[in-house]
Amino acid sequence: MTLQEFIDFDDYVRCICVGKDRILPIQYDPKAIGPTGLRGCYVQHDDERWLPKALHDRIVEDAIKINRALGYDMNSVEFAIRDGVPYAIDFTNPAPDMHIEHLRERYFNIAVDWMVAYAVECARGDRRTRDGYAWSRLVRPSMQKVRLGASS
Repeated sequence: MTLQEFIDFDDYVRCICVGKDRILPIQYDPKAIGPTGLRGCYVQHDDERWLPKALHDRIVEDAIKINRALGYDMNSVEFAIRDGVPYAIDFTNPAPDMHIEHLRERYFNIAVDWMVAYAVECARGDRRTRDGYAWSRLVRPSMQKVRLGASS
């Protein structure tokens, strides 16, 4: 169980992460109704650096640290920004939503280009698959796996 503080945010960022270190920060409005009619939508800007440089760099660095710590090759990391401070509030999404209707064409194209480049790196042997996530080492090895639906 995780206890989190509610962050009454001034701004909100969702980062699409590919290969641990390719980070695409996108302004996100979790309260707005998006083009698909669901709550939450990405906000497109003409300038990719809509955040102040120092805050942008901090968010990118923090997202990279989170991905490396968790061992995720693909992730979405969300930050609520209050008084200029980014708070990582959602960061365990190893299969993030990258649907074109949600990301919209510009960000979707970037995500696809990064996924292609990452897949090529993996195929060439520059990257290896993993047998488990970094956090799985925290689970006691003596614990037996529980099979759902099995009777004891």
